[in-house]
Amino acid sequence: RREAVGRVESDLAAAKRDMDRARERAEARSAELAAAREELTGARVEVCAARRQADQAEEAARAAGRRGDELEARLKSCEGSLASARRLVEGEQASLQLAKQQELGKQQEVERLKALVQRLDAGREELATRLKESAGLVRAERGQAEAQAAARLAA
Repeated sequence: RREAVGRVESDLAAAKRDMDRARERAEARSAELAAAREELTGARVEVCAARRQADQAEEAARAAGRRGDELEARLKSCEGSLASARRLVEGEQASLQLAKQQELGKQQEVERLKALVQRLDAGREELATRLKESAGLVRAERGQAEAQAAARLAA
């Protein structure tokens, strides 16, 4: 009986030791699980923060895309305005060139008319000179005819 009690006590002590070791392992496992839970909680917080940052980055990218679209539209509008302004300037340059050509034509016409006026003035002066000469000849002939008539009357 003592042997049986000794074996039971020995088995009980062994079971107690096994139970203590199992408890220690369970406590270590529990501590590991608690640490893992804390790590998981920290990871979840980091994941949430990363998701928020990703969401913010995505929103910033969308906003930048919208701003880029707006700027591109403004650029196209400015390019259209610039093209219109260029066409307007080209039209004004063409009008100016035409006006210069017309002015040159008018100046040439003025020069032609001045030359014509000078020729007319020269012709008029020559005509006046000839008229004066003709009037002088006519007077001289009249004087001669009067002298001849007077000589005939006297004779």
